[in-house]
Amino acid sequence: MIPAAISGIAAAVLIGLSRAIGETMIVAIAAGANPELTINPFKSAETLTGYIVRISGGDLSFNSLDYSSIYALAWFYL
Repeated sequence: MIPAAISGIAAAVLIGLSRAIGETMIVAIAAGANPELTINPFKSAETLTGYIVRISGGDLSFNSLDYSSIYALAWFYL
């Protein structure tokens, strides 16, 4: 049964990964990537996803506190 379904399973995995990456990027772009905390809904703010994108794409060392914090945020999503 599994050998016959392998093409469908591979397609589902690729679509799932593509959707996760696409939804992450749209949140990063739409939120404005402004690292200020505000309660005003009309000002741009940074979401957790946007923070992960900004930190992981920056020039931080691997063992820094900021870089390690993205793992804690990813765990928070679970």
